[in-house]
Amino acid sequence: MNLLDTIFFALALLLAQAALAVVLVAVFMRLRIVERDTRLEEELGRRPELEVTGGGQIGRGRWSMRPLCRLTLYDVFLVVSIKSQRIRIHYQEIQTASIKVKKKRTYLHILGPEENGRHNPDIQFAPKDPEALEAALKEKISNEGS
Repeated sequence: MNLLDTIFFALALLLAQAALAVVLVAVFMRLRIVERDTRLEEELGRRPELEVTGGGQIGRGRWSMRPLCRLTLYDVFLVVSIKSQRIRIHYQEIQTASIKVKKKRTYLHILGPEENGRHNPDIQFAPKDPEALEAALKEKISNEGS
């Protein structure tokens, strides 16, 4: 085997490893998106009024990147799906919903109902347009209160 054949073989092996890495990343992302789109029982048979994907976290969990998180607005509640966590919150249970900026990241901060003297859950959700999501959520909250 001469030097040219060795170089060609090494490049072919490197290309095969790169292709395998791309396939594995694509499969991983697809599985995460399928997990994100898994619905709660309360969501089945309902039509979402607004569904947004983005990055986010619940509580002190690790931040999940866009597009692996979902926030869906329904008629009387919202659902947040981040990783394997899915939380349903009725609009009247929301304590606050406001835009925050931290570490160059703009996100919608939602504090859910109080349980045992603490706010639970603490949701941070960063869609592409957090202001539009905040406006839609505040409209749902005000309509629920009236």
